[in-house]
Amino acid sequence: MDDLMATKVQPFYLTMMGLNAPSADAATLAAVKAAAAGVTLEQVVRLLRDTWRERVMGAWYSLSFPPEQVGDELAQSMRTSGGSLTAPALATAATVLLGASAAPALWAYEANAPADGSSGFVAAALEHVGAETTVPAQQRDHDALVGMLAVAHLLRGS
Repeated sequence: MDDLMATKVQPFYLTMMGLNAPSADAATLAAVKAAAAGVTLEQVVRLLRDTWRERVMGAWYSLSFPPEQVGDELAQSMRTSGGSLTAPALATAATVLLGASAAPALWAYEANAPADGSSGFVAAALEHVGAETTVPAQQRDHDALVGMLAVAHLLRGS
């Protein structure tokens, strides 16, 4: 296990995967934010291109960078997300960083993984950025998005 995995992924991915992040305690979120401060752009790109654990943390760490630096990699990671463990973090980061420009990546995910358990969440993200969706978002999906966006804004410092 390399240093990036050992110090920036392994300690946090279980807490930050899926829809878990809003349940994280303040100390954990502070530790994730501190870890993000030590991650380089190249490392975020590497994480976003890697397997699911790395993608989860890459999504959260991408919030430390301007959209013009990470937007394309984040969108590609969203398009190719493996499912419900990665999609919520990726969709959240894409929504915050890319706004309406996230729609094509979110649509691609919606088209390729409609039954993986995150389709409603991705639909809520699409609605949040003002885009149409083919999958209905339920109130629980909108509520989950609100919680995930709160974590994203906390980590981003906005």
